Amino acid sequence: MKPEQESGNSPCGRVIFESYGKIPLLADDPAAAGAMRIADIRRCSIVEVGEEGFYRYPEHIHVQSEIMFALEGEYRCILNGEPLTVPAGSAVMIQMGDRHEDCCAGPTVFLNLFFGLSDLSEKAGVRIFDPGWERERVFDFAGDPHFQKVIEAVVAEADVPENIFRQRIFSAFADILLWKSLLRLRRQLSRQCLAIFEGGFFRRRVLDLFAARLNGKLSVDEMAGALGISRRALSYKFREQFGCGPARGFMAYKIRYAAQLRRQGMSAKQVAAALGFANQFHFSRVFRTYSKGNGPFLPG
Repeated sequence: MKPEQESGNSPCGRVIFESYGKIPLLADDPAAAGAMRIADIRRCSIVEVGEEGFYRYPEHIHVQSEIMFALEGEYRCILNGEPLTVPAGSAVMIQMGDRHEDCCAGPTVFLNLFFGLSDLSEKAGVRIFDPGWERERVFDFAGDPHFQKVIEAVVAEADVPENIFRQRIFSAFADILLWKSLLRLRRQLSRQCLAIFEGGFFRRRVLDLFAARLNGKLSVDEMAGALGISRRALSYKFREQFGCGPARGFMAYKIRYAAQLRRQGMSAKQVAAALGFANQFHFSRVFRTYSKGNGPFLPG
């Protein structure tokens, strides 16, 4: 669907916009992905509406989520039947499944960020916000100097000739904009959404800990201490997030890494020494067990 030139019965009247500049982003950026990346930035665009113009994007059901940042003038829309006015220096978040219509009179400039949250989309019925929070989704970003600087950097980069480095820069900027926005709206997020974010944060901390101790041993008590939780809580969260216990999870992580080293040409003896196994025979025995599917799988 493209912005309409004629608005029909829309209260905004005729659409006249001066530019609709798309900023390209990498759909799958492995350099920024990480092991547990849950945000998928789809597109970032800047829309400029002239002083005598109007911009209308007709009502549609969102299949992705979106943030609208008002840079100059006011951004206006109708969100789930609720008219919203977002002043300059503020933004509003639209979630997947919302009914949304852009309806802006010039002069105005706004930036929109399209994104998906994979952990939410994979769980039926889980949404970023509970119903009825449309007005509470408007938040200020101009009061945060770091937030404002990222916005300014995105706008400045829009005039840079397109190349692979520019794409990665925008991927990084867009990621920051998304998570700064979610931080601003943290009190409005649904309980289910917060629980998923917290689970992702736990998994990321676990994998960082595993990576740091890859060439040695790591007891369950040491894991619990490093993560700041009790041994019992660690076991519960591990089974909830990974489907296995902490000790088996760490070994699965090491074996997955060992498989990569073997594919790169390292001998069993070299891998055993690099990953802290007692000897190559111990490593080979454990490796065969996990390679046959008898051990849990962890992302690496």
